[in-house]
Parts: sequence; structure tokens; C-alpha cells
Amino acid sequence: REEKKKKWQEWMQSDSGVEKKKDAREYKHDLVVIPVFWRGRHDQLDVQKAAEDIKACVAQQGVDVWVDSRRHYTPGQKFAHWEHRGVMLRVEVGPEDLENGVCRVCKAKEPGEYKSVERKKIKLPPVGARKLLLTLKDWGLDKIKLEKLARDDEDDEEEDESARTSSAKGGKKDGKAQAAGGDGDDEVAGNWAPRVAAKAEKEHKGSKGKKRK
Repeated sequence: REEKKKKWQEWMQSDSGVEKKKDAREYKHDLVVIPVFWRGRHDQLDVQKAAEDIKACVAQQGVDVWVDSRRHYTPGQKFAHWEHRGVMLRVEVGPEDLENGVCRVCKAKEPGEYKSVERKKIKLPPVGARKLLLTLKDWGLDKIKLEKLARDDEDDEEEDESARTSSAKGGKKDGKAQAAGGDGDDEVAGNWAPRVAAKAEKEHKGSKGKKRK
């Protein structure tokens, strides 16, 4: 085993090994799918399966798709990692998305700037397979050869109307929640918005009050 390890280290330091590492760093996938989960959650495997289903759906079109299920990075670190490598288009799916039967197609404008990311909710495959592929094509994945039909526009109009109705109902609920002291939902980042915990915020305000006294 030690001899094998030594040979591998020697190869990595050789010209071909250095070239291989350089190619790996510069290589970009066409699309990344990021399952958003945390250790210990009961639905972790379900979220992972949904991500694999999305990959299978898009890969059939000849697109190079990779599911980033690395556990030693947070979702935000993964987003920034791929954006800085030039992969600005991704599909996210988290626990709340899974409950609602949707995924999020995301397109970043500036690496690391989560507020500038454009997002669109799409139903999960197989129900939303066609809409997912058409959206990815509209947002820059030219490898997808699927052509848009008249009925796709009709479906979009129906979905937009449904989204407006749902948003109106949600707005009333959010108003009540904010009146009661709630934070409401941050649509900018969905399941994984960077938030300050309520307890930490109260402690911060309390410390300010003590300093004034």
C-alpha cells in the first residue's frame, strides 16, 4: 500500500499529473444540481433522490450535469464555489421544495452575490420535466434541443395565475405574522436564507440597551 501511495504521489508531481490537476480545476459542468439538506434530517435521502431524478431528466438531453452532494460544505459554500468556477446556472432542491413538489432553477449574475440570483420554481420531474428543460434552455443551456409549443405558453399562463393567487393568500398570512412579530418568509433565498436567529437578535438589542444605561 505504501509503495502504491508513493507511486501516486510521484505521478501527481510529474508533468502529466500537474496537467491533470490543472484540467480538473478548469473543468466546468454545464449544470449543477444541489440537494440542500443537513445531517440528521429524516428526509435527507428523499432530497438526494429528487436531485438524482433532476439530473437524470436533464442528462438525457446530452447536458453535462453533476449532483453536488458533498457533506463537508454548506449549501452557500457550494453555490459560491460553482459561481466562482463559472457555472452560473444551477438547480436547487431542499426539504421545503420537496414538500411542495418543486425545485428552483437559479441563475447567478455575480459570483457570491446571493441577492442577485434569479430564481424560478418548477415542478419536480416527471410532472415538471418539460417545463424544467424549457426553462434551462431559455436561461442558456443551448444543448437542450426541446422546442417550445403553443400549449407551453398556455401552461405558463395558468401557472402564473395560480402563483398570483397563492401569493395573494400568502401575503395576507405574512401580514398577520409580521403584525404578531414574525419575520415572514424570505423568498430571496428560500429554504436556506442566511438569517440572524431571533434569540441572537434579542440578545444583541439587550446588550445595546445595557450600554446606554
